[in-house]
Amino acid sequence: MKKLVALTLVLMMVFALCACGESVNDEPEEADGNGGNAQMVNPMVEVTPEELESTIGVALVPPEGAEDVNYFVINGELGEVQFMYDGLEYSYRVQKTAEFQDISGMYITSGSMTEIDYSSTPALTVNVDENGSMGAATWFDNGYSYSISMCEGAAPEALAEMYQLVYSGE
Repeated sequence: MKKLVALTLVLMMVFALCACGESVNDEPEEADGNGGNAQMVNPMVEVTPEELESTIGVALVPPEGAEDVNYFVINGELGEVQFMYDGLEYSYRVQKTAEFQDISGMYITSGSMTEIDYSSTPALTVNVDENGSMGAATWFDNGYSYSISMCEGAAPEALAEMYQLVYSGE
């Protein structure tokens, strides 16, 4: 009798463990056409300069002499232009906002922050990490937040100079 009770308990535990290891998914799996599951959609879509301006409402023009220029719209509301200038890589972003927002995507916790108040252009905030491995210049103008960021060779002077180039349209 004890063996029968022990055997019953062991079988119940085995069934319980088997039930725990299996999950039921009521939602059908989406196929990606290659036999696998569909992946999350990339929110960054490459566009033409005209499509970027039409979607965002403002043109982003890299400085004259920029190379390897690529235009993107992110989540349908943020515009980005990636380009090389004098051997350095920049990302130039814009998003319509009610007030200033840091849209750079750079999360710098230590380093230098400089406020530059120009008389003829919007005030600029330049933030560079202590190693110079990343930095961003941010400003707000006419209902849009802007940023220029760098991942390598970041220096306050380079970001401020790039701001002057893109803002003046040179």
